[in-house]
Amino acid sequence: MPAFDPEVQANAVCCVTSFGDQLGWAVFYEDLRAFRICEYAEDVHMSRTEALLLQLQPRLCCHLLSGDAARKLCRVAESCGVEQAQASEPKQVDLEQDLLRLLAGTEQCGLSRHLEEQRQKQAMRALATLIGHLQLLNEPGYFNACTLGLYPLKNFVFLDKAAFSALNVLPRPDESQRSSTNLLGLLNRCRSQIGQRRLRQWLTQPLTDPRKISRRHDMVEMLVTNESFLRDLEAQLRRVPDLERLSARLHRTAAGSKSQGASLEDLVSLYYCVLATDKIIKALERYEGQHQAVLREMQLDRLRSIMADFGNFCALVEQTIDLQQAELRNYCISTAFDPSLKQMAQQRDKVRAQMETVRADVDKKLGLASRGNEKPVSLQECPDGLALRVTKKHQQVIQTFSGKPQLKVLSIKKQEVMFTTTDLARLNKDLQQVHVTTSAGEGLQRSFHGRLTTKALKVASTYSSVAERLADVVAELDVLCSLARVALTAPCQFVRPKLDESGRECVIDGAVHLLVVANSNQSFVANDLSMHRDSSRLHLITGPNMGGKSTYIRSVALIALLNQIGSFVPCLCP
Repeated sequence: MPAFDPEVQANAVCCVTSFGDQLGWAVFYEDLRAFRICEYAEDVHMSRTEALLLQLQPRLCCHLLSGDAARKLCRVAESCGVEQAQASEPKQVDLEQDLLRLLAGTEQCGLSRHLEEQRQKQAMRALATLIGHLQLLNEPGYFNACTLGLYPLKNFVFLDKAAFSALNVLPRPDESQRSSTNLLGLLNRCRSQIGQRRLRQWLTQPLTDPRKISRRHDMVEMLVTNESFLRDLEAQLRRVPDLERLSARLHRTAAGSKSQGASLEDLVSLYYCVLATDKIIKALERYEGQHQAVLREMQLDRLRSIMADFGNFCALVEQTIDLQQAELRNYCISTAFDPSLKQMAQQRDKVRAQMETVRADVDKKLGLASRGNEKPVSLQECPDGLALRVTKKHQQVIQTFSGKPQLKVLSIKKQEVMFTTTDLARLNKDLQQVHVTTSAGEGLQRSFHGRLTTKALKVASTYSSVAERLADVVAELDVLCSLARVALTAPCQFVRPKLDESGRECVIDGAVHLLVVANSNQSFVANDLSMHRDSSRLHLITGPNMGGKSTYIRSVALIALLNQIGSFVPCLCP
């Protein structure tokens, strides 16, 4: 299994304790500030613990086990790509007081809403150990901000390490997250980081509730049958930042934590995300098909509520931050707050406009635009300021140009050629002088603008919980769009499964192994399956070596897994 990857996995830490064959489990999602606990009876192979590690993919598993149990857990954690550590039993711990300090909403009713969790003694022991191991009480950012709940063991299909490996569900350590040789990579057409993280979660936590599965099928069907609608949503999802990490930074700013807080760049990213969300809502409102009720329940109503809670956030950003400079990746307070800085900004913009004139003149004289390029010559940052850039295929044109202005090549790299002119070099000096003057002016006003930045971040940080809710809804939409895009572009036919809630039969017509078809130019012979609880519960697959027995079995397993996560499946008829 691949090692922990913070870009695509939840930032979680878990703890395991035991009493006989009864294990207590606690997990803490650091970015979401959420505790989840459970208890379960374990076998000698620790198969349930292995399944939980695969479902959650924590970065660390600490434990209070000893002897043979500790050695088994170590082997299981290592096979799952999870680091493990021996924890210490907390001394003189008052878990109730710790939870009252950490959990949100306990001021009025205490822990009365968590009676069911408190009945699970072994799980609460794991929770106390986890709190002590992470030293959460030393971090003010977690005070009155965490949630506690039961981990829903029965809600997910259990897959062990052998199943994950046989089906190539997750990439190997040397594989890309988008490689078509593993199921995650093949299905990953997500446009956002939170979508990629949620897709991985869905694959490791297949659902068991037919109603929830059917609702996902409805959403995917809605997107598959309206491809233009799907394209509109994908275009807006590209503007979504990593909202889970961003909301965590906003919360740390609100709590006055010493850890990394939010920045003006985060506010700008959230601002454009809110604008994109508004366009997503308008796109969803245009849908008039048969799945309107499911769409409202899963997306529209939740997004409308979130947008209402964002209130004046966009106005705050527009009035406080210079969005024109933000487009140039220069995140600063708007110059409208200070006339002197506004004058300096006008000088800077004037020089940049002259640089654009130089770029357009060079572009015209090189004649590259007539060769099918809209803007082949561009301005790009370099150590001396800004330089002209073309792609490597135009290197010969630059080096053989003999007209005016005279071109001076600065660097030739694998994909680009950087060059300048006499006028551009002069303008770079002018721009540097403006920056020196601006820096001096900012130095005089640094205290004022520092306070203004701090105040803006403090006000914006009150939207951290709203950003968390937005992340949850948008990540789900991104995964559904990804599943729909795969169904439309896969090298084999995808159909919507028909669920038999009684579980009496499983019938598949024309099943194919998705990963084999996607990575082979040879034709694939589809196979059928018909299993009935009363008459054909067990099938024995026989045949010669290399005859396709394991491929057939795995194709059926992959179809079952895809169905359980709410995806369409690769066959002729479900």
